[in-house]
Amino acid sequence: MIDLVLWTGGLIWVFYLCFIIFGAWHTAHLAGQKFLWTTYALIGPPIAIGYILDLVFNATAGSLLFLEWPWGVPGEKEKGWKRWAFWSWTYTRRCRRHVNDDDWQGSIARWFQKLLNPFDADHI
Repeated sequence: MIDLVLWTGGLIWVFYLCFIIFGAWHTAHLAGQKFLWTTYALIGPPIAIGYILDLVFNATAGSLLFLEWPWGVPGEKEKGWKRWAFWSWTYTRRCRRHVNDDDWQGSIARWFQKLLNPFDADHI
């Protein structure tokens, strides 16, 4: 049991570090920074690993936290949602869907907003 807790904590920590790398790249990209190919070679793997961990987190912990299916049928809050659009399967998309809610799901989304937005403004 302790192994499971340690592995889970370690994966969440790696997930957060991968997000910080993505946030740094995304912020620089939005500011118009040009990158060398070596930059993409160095940050590509952590970003890809982070995306996979994001999908896993959304399907497991995200479903438990929000008590809903990870990629369920969208409500009126998400116009243009498409089930095949892989970028909409992330935990960020789930938090964006709930961040303005006045219930407990909105509180969770706003907590993650405070955790992630310092590294990538307006991420959620």
